[in-house]
Parts: sequence; structure tokens; C-alpha cells
Amino acid sequence: MNLSPLAQRLFDLITGTANDPTYWPDVSQLSTGLGARGRAGDGSPISAQYVVDEQRLAAAARELVESLLRAERRPDESFSVLLVAAGLAGMDAEARARLAEGRGPIAVAELEMWFGWDVERRALFVEAWRERPDNAAPLPSMSEWLSVQPGCMDFARTALEAAAARVAAIHAGEIPYRAEKAFEERERWTLSRAVELALLRDEPWLPELLDRLLPGIAVAPTPAKSLPSQALLFSIARQVESHPTPEAISALRAARQAVRHAGVPKHLDRMFKRIEAALANRLEVAFRIPDGRLRQAVGEHTAVISTDGGVELSWWHRDKKLKGVPAAVRREHPEEVKRLRELAKQTARQQATLVRALEAGCAGETAPPYRRLEGHPVTDRLIWEFEVSPGVWRAELGLSVPDVPVRLWHPARASVEEVRAWREVVQGKELRQPYKQAFREVYLLTPAEEETRDHSRRFSNHLLRYGQAKALLTDRGWTGMTLGHWTGMTLGHWDAAGGSGECTAAKKTARRPDRHLGLPPGRGGRRAGQRRSGLHLRQRRHPFPRRRLAGPAGRCSSAHPVGGAARRRPGRRRHLHRPGPGRPRGLLAVLRLRRPGRERQGPARRAVPIDRAYGHRRPVHPDRSFPGGSG
Repeated sequence: MNLSPLAQRLFDLITGTANDPTYWPDVSQLSTGLGARGRAGDGSPISAQYVVDEQRLAAAARELVESLLRAERRPDESFSVLLVAAGLAGMDAEARARLAEGRGPIAVAELEMWFGWDVERRALFVEAWRERPDNAAPLPSMSEWLSVQPGCMDFARTALEAAAARVAAIHAGEIPYRAEKAFEERERWTLSRAVELALLRDEPWLPELLDRLLPGIAVAPTPAKSLPSQALLFSIARQVESHPTPEAISALRAARQAVRHAGVPKHLDRMFKRIEAALANRLEVAFRIPDGRLRQAVGEHTAVISTDGGVELSWWHRDKKLKGVPAAVRREHPEEVKRLRELAKQTARQQATLVRALEAGCAGETAPPYRRLEGHPVTDRLIWEFEVSPGVWRAELGLSVPDVPVRLWHPARASVEEVRAWREVVQGKELRQPYKQAFREVYLLTPAEEETRDHSRRFSNHLLRYGQAKALLTDRGWTGMTLGHWTGMTLGHWDAAGGSGECTAAKKTARRPDRHLGLPPGRGGRRAGQRRSGLHLRQRRHPFPRRRLAGPAGRCSSAHPVGGAARRRPGRRRHLHRPGPGRPRGLLAVLRLRRPGRERQGPARRAVPIDRAYGHRRPVHPDRSFPGGSG
């Protein structure tokens, strides 16, 4: 584009290619670059007064908009410039018409909302939306900023209601069904933003809309296994992972039960694991999880889901507890039995999420709203502290003291005699606490640690089994510092609920590849205890000298010496040679081929020549194409 200097200056300020400072969300980079002065004390945008003459600025903005409207490019590519410059040029109608091309009605409604903002608010919006360089300071949450802008939350509700109505019309036959065509791409983005804002604000109207929308987009109105909008289903699931609520998780589970597509439930199940872990960190909503207890008549028998000590589905005939599902119930009500079993599994997952939330909240600076759990059976098995007078806390079993501040009891705040006494109480009453509370390990400070004050050498120079240590730390909520066979020395930072610390781990490279990978020494081949993923590679005999190397990872029996790469000649197979003079002989890099994105299942594959594994011939399993192969 051949633009005047002022029009080019406008383009650079809007797109972020200018070097002017930004004070988002108080003042946009556009206002700063054009000489505006002033700050908004409450964080709301201000009406900037530009130093540049308004007529010159409007003319330059009109030149920029007309140039973009004439350009043969997709409207989305110039969205940000058109949105802001059209406001300066007074050409909102022309820019709105161009940007609305190809958008569905829900996306067009969002466009109307944006064009209803003033220029400064539009500039702040596109500034937060655009990508930032790696060395730039991160901006505050875009979702939080959007949630307080005029009209955003009202539009989010209207958009989701329109989406639910469209899905209902598709299932009623009023709109022809086409797989994955219920919403066009930009409508999916709009609905995803609407769900994100509603989840962030924990809007009370959202659960009812998700209960209508999610099952509708998860199953076709015909017997087909396709979905009206699989992309929107996964997009909403990702938003639930970022801002989980118990009601949204329940709606997702209902959609997961309704879907017919074989791959969608597997993907959702993987997401549920991350969603439930994220819910444990959102204490203000995690405590809304129901207790899960249920008593339901099924024919002449009664199904009971209890959560005392653990989640259990039991069957009763009058006052007698049965050992299993009665034959009559299994024969006459198979679908109800299946539903109750799934409900018991879901209750177990919810209870585990609630326990993680309780454990994470016991070390927080502020006490979570524990009073919401009154009447929940999990509270009867925990020790609580009540502030009976200012600064005086009294420990009790269960939420038994009303109308006073409450927090979870922690052995770190108690004396040794008190900890011993509570352990005796728990043992005497045979309580099964939901997490380690009375018997939680506590390491008192030693005199040396009290002297150093900010660090401890208690575990210095101790060796441990990395796999076991990582599993235990992960179970307790610690993250970070993942070591692999490629690692020479790693410095990791571990974080956990209730505290953080630094841990230095050194991993030296061994002269044997099997010991380097932490496996027993031995020759290549299929050994007990080796991982069963990947392909087992075999060398052909060759008259040239070579090293036969044990391959402990992925059952690979061939390894390359670092610096001595395998030589490939046209028409010949790949061979491994001894490293040349001056090349390292001890550090080894294992040649390993794996299918991306999935673990190998089924019986062990037989050994195959390496050129066959690379796709020069058909793979071992013709029904499974190998990446890069001719299949």
C-alpha cells in the first residue's frame, strides 16, 4: 500500500509495529503515539485528545480505510485496522459491511457490538488481541478486561441463547442437518469467547444454557455418528478447563454420554482429567460439588450410592444388603444399572476433586468458604479449627461450631502432644480421612536450619530413585523438573500447593547406553521390564566392522555413536560403524521410532529391517500406516 506518512503512521500504531510505549488498559498505544495525554485513575478508558489536527487525522484514516477496502485480501486480515480507522474516518458502515462478509449472524452481532464502542475502546481491544513479542511484558487478562466492557456480558448470554435455539431447530428438523456445519468458524470463536466470559464471571444463567447447548452439538439428529459441531464442543471444553465449574463439568459429561463418535469420548476423557485437577485450584466454586449420596428404587430393589469413607454403589432388598446387582434388576433394567454405575464413577471423581480442593486450601493465606460444606459427609472425617476468641483457635472433629471463623487443622501449627492425641482419636474411631491430615508428615526445623534461616541442607548429597520420587511428588501436586535420557544436567524449580522450593538434580551420562537410561545392563532385544512402545529395529549382517549396541529404550537394538552418524548409500541398507578417531565412544544417542500421539497397543511387533520401518516397503501391519511411509 502506498500511503501518506500520517496514514502509514496510523497503520503502524494500530498494528503494533510502531515503537511507541503502551499503557494498556489505561491509554492505548494509538493515543500515546498521536500525542494524547492523561490517564484514567479507575482503569476505564479515557477520551483521548490528539495533538494532530482532527481533520488531517480523519483524512489520513479515510485514506487508510479506502485503501484496505480496495485491497484484494480477506477482511479478517485487516480487521483490526478497519475497526479502529473506520471510527476515526467516520466510515463505520462501509467497514462493517466489508467485515460482515462470510460471517454468520452470531458473529455479525458481535461485530455490531464492537462498532458501537468509541475509538479509544476499539484501540485498546485490538491492542490486547494482537500478538506480542517474546520480550514484551505480558498484558493483564484479556477476558477480565472484556468482561467489564459495556454490552459484553449481555451479548454473551444472547449469543449462547441464539446458539442453543439453532441447535434445537436442527434437531427439530427446521434447519437441514450438515455435519460440522451448525456454526461457521467465526461463530465458533464468538461462542467460545462468550462461554469464557460467563465461566470467568461464574454467571448463574450459564449452567441452564450449557445443559441445552452441549448435548445438542454432541449428537446428530440422524443415526449418523457425526456431530453438528465437534469443533465447538472441544472449544467449550477448553474454556471449561481454564475456568472450571461443577455445573459446566456435569454438562460436558452429559454431552460425552450422548456422543456417538468413537474418538470424541476418548479425547474428552483426557480433558476431564485436566479439568478436575484445575477445579481443585478454584476453591470458590469447587465447594459447590454435591455430596453425591443417592437412594433410588429400581423395581423391587433399592440402589444406594454412599460416600462415607469411600464411594460405593450397593443394592438392597428391604433391609438386607446384597452382594451384587440382583439378577432381576440386571435383566429388566440394564440401562438403569449402567447409568447408576456411571453415576457412582462420576461421584468418585467429584469427591476426589473436592478432596484436592480441601488439601490445597489448607495452606492458603486466606481461609476458603468452608461453611458451604456444612452437611457434607466429608467434613465429619476432618479436623477443623474454630476461632472461639480473637487469636484463639480450638480444634474439633467436624464442622460442629457455628458462626465463627473456621479453617482446616494442620499438624504444622500444632504441638507434638496435640498431634499425637489427634492421631489416637482418628485410630480409635477408625476414621478414614479423605487425605492425610492427622498422620501428615511434618519435618521440624533443626538447629542448623534455624541458623541458616532461608535454606536447608538436610537432603544434600542424597541419592534417590528418580521415577519413584517423581511419581510421589506428582501425586502431592508438585510440578516441574522432568528428566530424560537426553538430559545432562538440569536445574528445576518445583512448585506445590502450600509452598515451593528449589531442587538441583544432576544426571551424568554413563558409558553404557542401558545404564544411562536407567535400565539393567544387557544386550538388545525383548527383555522383561523394557518399555513396549516403539519399533524393534534389527541390523543385517555386513562384512564391514561395526559395533553391536544394546538398545534398552523402545526395544531398539541399534544405536548411533554421537559424531559417528550412520551412513546411507543409494540402494543399500543403513549400517552403523565404529566411531572414527577423536569421536566420543561413551555418550550414545539411541535411534528410536515412535508413532506420534499414541501408545502402541496389542501384541509385540516382530523385528523389522530399518529401511522397512522408514517406509521403503510396506510396514508390518498394513492396516496401520507409518508416518512418512508409503503404506
